[in-house]
Amino acid sequence: MNNEDKYNGILSLGQIQPKILVTILFYAGIITIIYWSIPFGRYISITNKYMKSVQITEGMYTGVAVENRFLGIIAGIIFFLILSVVWKVFCELLLLIFVAFRTYINKNKQ
Repeated sequence: MNNEDKYNGILSLGQIQPKILVTILFYAGIITIIYWSIPFGRYISITNKYMKSVQITEGMYTGVAVENRFLGIIAGIIFFLILSVVWKVFCELLLLIFVAFRTYINKNKQ
């Protein structure tokens, strides 16, 4: 099979193998999860501020609200990991459904 046949199989409807389709869907989902993990981490960082002591004059200090970047990074990583596991389970179940459906069709063809 040359490259032209392979790409025609991917671009035409009904010709793609379920494993390839679910793999493409999985990686598209992972890219989307990465895209949304970053704003989620920033949101957590901005909304969960802490007070930092700042010297305004000699012997006088005041509190300033500062973004909690460490918490934002941890929240973004946890968000990515949890959604990645959920997305992997969903894609595996989808692949299982496709394989079962193809087996059912092949069995009833005969």
